[in-house]
Amino acid sequence: MKSKKFYLWKIIVLLFVFVAISVSTWVSCVSAPEYPVQPVLSFISYSKNTMKQNLNRSSDYIDILVGFTDGDGDLGDEIDGKAADVFIFDTRSQTVVENYKVPYVAPQGTGNGINGEMTLRYFTTCCKFPDGSIPCTPSTTYLTDTLRYKLFIKDRAGNESNRLELPPIILQCEK
Repeated sequence: MKSKKFYLWKIIVLLFVFVAISVSTWVSCVSAPEYPVQPVLSFISYSKNTMKQNLNRSSDYIDILVGFTDGDGDLGDEIDGKAADVFIFDTRSQTVVENYKVPYVAPQGTGNGINGEMTLRYFTTCCKFPDGSIPCTPSTTYLTDTLRYKLFIKDRAGNESNRLELPPIILQCEK
C-alpha cells in the first residue's frame, strides 16, 4: 500500500504539469502586435535641448532618442554601401542636413513586425540670423537661434515614415 505522502506528491506534480501546459498554451496564443507597413516614428527625448554653435561640428552634440515600429520589419540593410535610412530635415533651410544608416534589424518572433528605440547623435551647426546670414561667429545682436527639425526613416521597400517634428533646440550664438 502506498503512503499518503506519495499520493500528495503525485497530485502536486500533476497540478504543476497542468499549470505549465495551460500557461504555455495561453502564451503561444497571444498574437504579435500589428504595425502598419510604413515605419512609424515617435519622439522620446533629447539628451539636452541646447547646443553652442561652432564650425567644428564635433565640439557639441545632442543625442535624439526616438521610438520606431515597422509592420513588415524591413529596416536597415545587411549590405554595406546602401543609401542612408534616417534623415534629419532642417525647416530653416528646407533641406536634409543629416542622414544616418540604420543597422539591420532582425524580425522579432513569429510575425515580421518590429519595434524598438534608436539614438541619433546630431552635431552642432551654425546660427542663421534673421537677415539670412550664417557667419558662424559669435554675435552680440542675436544671442540664440531656434532649430526646428523633422525626422523620417525609409525602409528597404522604400516606404517612408511619418515626418516626426522634433521639439525645438536652442542654438547659442553668443561667445
